[in-house]
Amino acid sequence: MAFCGFCGAQVQGMRFCGSCGRAVAATQQPADPLPTAAVPASAAGPLLVGHRPPPITDPGPTLEPAVRKRSRRGVWIAVAIVAVVVVAGSASAYFLFSAKKGGAESPEAAVTQLATALQQRDLVGAALLLPPGEFQAAQGAFTALGDAAVRANLAAGSTDLPSVLSGANLSFDGLKVASRPISADLAKVEITDGTMSVAINPAGATGLTREMLQSATVDWAKQGRFTVDSNVIARFLGYRPFVMAVQRDGGWYVSPLFTAGEYLSLQRDTARAPVTAGDGTVEQYPTPEAAADAFVRKLADAINQRDSSILASGLPPDEAEAVLTYRRALDSALSNTALTVGILDTSFTAEGDNPALRIVRPDLISLQASTRYNSVRIDIQGGCVVVDNGPQECLSDLTNQNRELAPLLTNLDTGLVAVKSGDGWRISPLTTVLTQATRLVQGWTPSAMLLTVATISRSESAEKALFTTPSVGTFDANGSVKIEFNGQAYAVVDFPVATVDQLRGDVSATDGDCEVAWTMSPSGAIKKYDSPDETGTYRLIVMPTADTVDNSSHCTLQFSP
Repeated sequence: MAFCGFCGAQVQGMRFCGSCGRAVAATQQPADPLPTAAVPASAAGPLLVGHRPPPITDPGPTLEPAVRKRSRRGVWIAVAIVAVVVVAGSASAYFLFSAKKGGAESPEAAVTQLATALQQRDLVGAALLLPPGEFQAAQGAFTALGDAAVRANLAAGSTDLPSVLSGANLSFDGLKVASRPISADLAKVEITDGTMSVAINPAGATGLTREMLQSATVDWAKQGRFTVDSNVIARFLGYRPFVMAVQRDGGWYVSPLFTAGEYLSLQRDTARAPVTAGDGTVEQYPTPEAAADAFVRKLADAINQRDSSILASGLPPDEAEAVLTYRRALDSALSNTALTVGILDTSFTAEGDNPALRIVRPDLISLQASTRYNSVRIDIQGGCVVVDNGPQECLSDLTNQNRELAPLLTNLDTGLVAVKSGDGWRISPLTTVLTQATRLVQGWTPSAMLLTVATISRSESAEKALFTTPSVGTFDANGSVKIEFNGQAYAVVDFPVATVDQLRGDVSATDGDCEVAWTMSPSGAIKKYDSPDETGTYRLIVMPTADTVDNSSHCTLQFSP
């Protein structure tokens, strides 16, 4: 078994240590792990303690170089961990203004206190343990998600996530952590023991979420609890699961950005890069439009030179530090492509009156993209794209091609988010992504959210929930029904099938633009629309196939024997 000579971490088959980032020598000597401070019980709670990590005595086959290709799964573990952490960013908006100081006294305490806060649904307390810059970027998006969930009746009551997620209980048992300092302001906190469990309780949920859970053919008491054991994950990955903690103004915080970067670094088998004070915080721009122009050009230069540090020089401090720390992993990913990009022309317009944040939309970005095999000119004009002076294709076209996802795609945007930094402006990729997530859910109606959830998840309970919507009509004796959508994403109609002859018929639109997307048979089977195969009353999900006008559209369905 090989160990890092600097920090004692296992390095079998690695060129760089996954814990401290140092190059692995030709021969490694076992070394004692760095000492770790115990987390006070008052900070960690009765089940959460810090300790000196024991070695993994049974690392499992994933440590062998021959199967290192499975290490990509570590990125997905990172996504899951980051998702749990970022959910804490949905705390109430007032917190941004009332909280004066966050963070914990140590990296271990930051992780254990975050786990305790999540278990207790104390999202204000959890938000205090995210780096201020990352929390501010995420807060708006998750507040919007909570608002949309309540507006769409997926949950009832308060719009904060403790209410929205009331049917799920998160718990930690025997959680133990140990930290390894990477630098003065960065530490790796390993999960050395313990389990995380999620229990689904339909009775505790509200709104349509409760209906979907209760309609599922699942014994929630037996099948509704999911447990993840850190030791099982460690044997699978070949290293212990972890999160990264950063120090800001004397307090320690759990950083989703650095956690994702660390897992990417392991997956790409690269070392962290040294970062000096002030890196990435030098350049700022007089206007949001100038910041957007510089961002696009720096992104092209970073791609062409396979050097992500070029992009970092104009980012907000926290994002710049993350990019610079993990630039070797990012550069490794860039080196896998033969793409080169030349910026020909740009023009942007900033919108909004927030003194600290503006949406910057591209009136024009003209570029030449080239690979080994071909080269094309691409002109981005707002939400539309023209390739080699060909026909214009717009984001709105996607909604016509993917009607079931139209409620989600309608609000897609190409705007970048510029944030005020000192006396100037910078583009924040993190805030841009999260603002896009916010836009996707703004304006969702209950039917739009249900349709999106059912389409993406393809789950039985979500599809059944579609049919809980009250029917807007029943096929009459002449075999027709008129449907008014009234701005909704779909409508439910009843279709009685009384005779065997009707089993050979078909349903189509004769007035207006609509189509039948799903059917529920009299026996409760749900499938994409097909001819009836049993007698009784069917329920049909009907969707408009043309954009609504003045928030209203209609159609007539006709049964043809």
